[in-house]
Amino acid sequence: MVQLHDSIGRTLEISAPLWRLCLGLAAEHGWRPQGTLPPPVRWDGQRNPAEGRSYLSACGQKVHASDAAAFAQALGVAIQRGHAGAEQERMEQLQRFASRAFLVCEGGVRASAEPAVVAGQLANLAGALGLSQEIRTEVPADMAERSRTSRY
Repeated sequence: MVQLHDSIGRTLEISAPLWRLCLGLAAEHGWRPQGTLPPPVRWDGQRNPAEGRSYLSACGQKVHASDAAAFAQALGVAIQRGHAGAEQERMEQLQRFASRAFLVCEGGVRASAEPAVVAGQLANLAGALGLSQEIRTEVPADMAERSRTSRY
């Protein structure tokens, strides 16, 4: 599975084969991939190796807004020309989703239930998306002595 995360908090999860199919169809219908930016850090805070600007590795790389819009437009052309088949509904969801920059992540990954870890993962995700807000995580008293604020 592949999870796509955008800058307004939306997530779309699709199968890896469908993601590859959509990339190929969009390229066949006019999309000229610009390449991705590797994520600055993994969700666990470790550095990622350079991924060669690939769209396939699903390691948190960023697809720029202009590239995402061109991908969505070309995917729309493929859908209109009848190339979606049984996956038309999911492809249309992807087309609507890809209207802005997004991250390509591994799907089906379970997040940690530890509030401090979740706050750190959210801060890393928000930073990778270029957001400059504050995430405030209220940690139950039995798990921590006070509320924790993470800035990014």
